[in-house]
Amino acid sequence: MQVASRQTKGFTLVELLVVIGIIAVLIAILFPAAGAVRRQGREMTCLSNVRQISSAVVAYTQENEGKTFRITGNVAGKYWHHVLAKYLGSLNYVSSPSGGSVFLCPAAIDPGPTFGSRTQTWSWNGAYGSYGINLWLIPNFPEYPPGPNFPASGFFNSMTYQFDTPVFGDSVWVGSWPDNNDAYHANSPDGWTAHQRGEFMGRFCFDRHRNAINVGFADGSARRTTLGDLWMLRWNRTSVPRAMNIP
Repeated sequence: MQVASRQTKGFTLVELLVVIGIIAVLIAILFPAAGAVRRQGREMTCLSNVRQISSAVVAYTQENEGKTFRITGNVAGKYWHHVLAKYLGSLNYVSSPSGGSVFLCPAAIDPGPTFGSRTQTWSWNGAYGSYGINLWLIPNFPEYPPGPNFPASGFFNSMTYQFDTPVFGDSVWVGSWPDNNDAYHANSPDGWTAHQRGEFMGRFCFDRHRNAINVGFADGSARRTTLGDLWMLRWNRTSVPRAMNIP
């Protein structure tokens, strides 16, 4: 009796190359899409962080007759991270403010030397983070010459334009005094850090989220703000919004 032999037919070289080509095309299509999804996820997490921190400031003022807090930058344990700790849901922020992910933008978690950048955190007084406060909101800040503090009395609830007054935002430093007349530096995708009038906008104006940063406002809202629109916000009580053309 003769038994028929079975032969298993495999892929030919041409068929295998076709399959590999299809897989390569699918990867080329899906990989950018996956990257965009990850980027969008980081931006949404950052936006939530900024909203939480700004809302913590609002909560503080509601418990303190509408007044903002006094802070000093030269004494450890006396900066905004510590003041806002209990309003962020964890007293651990007082002893270890850097331990809270709410202070870290997912796009900027690498430690910086002192000043941060679009991908690095700032480091100051035993803490580090990715966001900075609008220091015009702090009355009589001791490390800065007298200026048009907004509001001058420290009353948070006296603002006219709460929806356009920044409280916190993506920043390369713990805080600064941006003004609508500040300069723009064309070579500053990572932010610039000069400590002088006319330069403070640079601590917020840098490319962290597709030519934009996330900003939290005095009414408790938060939104993605393009770099040019930073000059359209009301940072202090003398702010006059103006258009800034950024390439």
